[in-house]
Amino acid sequence: MTEACEAIEGGCLCGAVRYRAKEAPFAVGYCHCRRCQRGLGNVFATACLFRRHALEIALERLTLYQSSPTLQRGFCGACGTPLIAQHADRDYTAVWLGTLDDPGRFEPTVQWHAGGRVPWVCEGRSLPDETASLAGRKLR
Repeated sequence: MTEACEAIEGGCLCGAVRYRAKEAPFAVGYCHCRRCQRGLGNVFATACLFRRHALEIALERLTLYQSSPTLQRGFCGACGTPLIAQHADRDYTAVWLGTLDDPGRFEPTVQWHAGGRVPWVCEGRSLPDETASLAGRKLR
């Protein structure tokens, strides 16, 4: 799914932070890890994973929070919208699907950390758990 494509854009609720991706995400899925549940205030996250070099974001307007030793979460400091998460040692950035200008453009095809799924959540139940493939995406 990493082919070049028409620009993919999105941003926060108030419009202070905007981003643009120059290529399609290489994965779209549901994350059931506890950090995403707490970080987004929801029972799962829906993310598009973009290679870092393909994503342009107004970093001067993005507030970063170090949520673990290797993970930073980015949100709008004005309206509080969660926008991204990225591991220091991986070559991708997770962008929360709901912040895309057209969130219906990409459908989830995988899930991550399925063992953390809240029992009554049905989304993604039949999708493959690709958690192990993320750990292999180290920066070179």
